[in-house]
Amino acid sequence: MIDPRRELRNRRQLVHPLDRRPARRLHSVQPPSPPEDDPQQRLPRVRQGVEQQLAEAAKRGELSGLEGEGRALSRDPDDATAPERWAAAHVLRNANAAPEWADLRRDLFAARDALARRVRAHRRWLLSRRAALGAAPAERVLEHARATEAADRRFQNELLAALSEYNGRIARHNLLVSTPLLQLTTLTMERLDDLAREEQAT
Repeated sequence: MIDPRRELRNRRQLVHPLDRRPARRLHSVQPPSPPEDDPQQRLPRVRQGVEQQLAEAAKRGELSGLEGEGRALSRDPDDATAPERWAAAHVLRNANAAPEWADLRRDLFAARDALARRVRAHRRWLLSRRAALGAAPAERVLEHARATEAADRRFQNELLAALSEYNGRIARHNLLVSTPLLQLTTLTMERLDDLAREEQAT
């Protein structure tokens, strides 16, 4: 009679030791994910694709007879813009839009030039008053000088107020711009005098 327990032990001895090890789980190898498509790298490919399609259409004669045939395409005015800002500049230009600080900056330059013209005109007026003082009767010299001095004092006070308002607008501009390189320096009376002299020299 066969002893079942002995038979089971004999069968276990016939199993190879490697077969007794627990089976290892195989990990599937994932293929590397493709790199993300960078918009700055995609733009040249899009342009190249469009140019290729236009060239093929021209060979097939589909563009014959169109206005401007044979002339080179106009240069993109935003080509000089930094690549990371090209799309924003392109959209803003086509939409006739501009950031708030750009309009403020243009107004500031115009206001600065207007202040310089006021200073230059006042200087001419002072010269004419001094010339007229020499021709004034002796009894009116003092009156003439006092009137000139009072007018000059009023002008200086008005100019200081305008300069303070102008520098307040510069402070607002500097809060709006995104980089210190675009910030403007405050306008001093000395700098305004220099601008008036420069414009007068030109």
